Amino acid sequence: YLIAGRTNATEEGIDEGGDRDKNGTFFKSFNGARIGIHPTDNSGIYFTYLHFEDDKDSIKVRKGATPDENFVYSANGYISLFSNMLLLGGEISHSKYNEDVENAPDTIDDNAYRFFARSKIRDLELEFEHKRVDPNYRTNGNPYLQEDRDEWIAGISYRFSDAISTKFTYDTYEDNVNDRPDETTTRTDIY
Repeated sequence: YLIAGRTNATEEGIDEGGDRDKNGTFFKSFNGARIGIHPTDNSGIYFTYLHFEDDKDSIKVRKGATPDENFVYSANGYISLFSNMLLLGGEISHSKYNEDVENAPDTIDDNAYRFFARSKIRDLELEFEHKRVDPNYRTNGNPYLQEDRDEWIAGISYRFSDAISTKFTYDTYEDNVNDRPDETTTRTDIY
């Protein structure tokens, strides 16, 4: 069993007070918890809760900066079957994000998820993965996460000996999951 938590972690804000050319950053508080059940090496399930909140009174100079708040709830897990020949797993995350807690009481709700399957039979390995981040998914937990994307990956590899192996991977990626033809960018890689 796993139980972990963190409360009142803070990121110090920067108040550029008297300098009108500089914008301050908000004092941000963070609370989080994770609980999991890991009965064997072959399976596990975990639940995570995160909360980020800016102190709206922590800076004087804003120049467009607004205090935000973010709740993230996620679950992830995996299970290994058939004497570790098949591994199934995934993660789903829901984010409630308010980009301006003073003036916009409505939150932006959206999801992200990832599912995968891997199979290894002797020297042959197969893998499949699907990742999706919905168009309005925002989180302070990973500010660099690109939203509005959908990706499918499939691969096969074979090991002929300790020195020789081969691998083939197909990866297709689309950055417009709402199917707006004027905004869609699709990338497909084969390697």
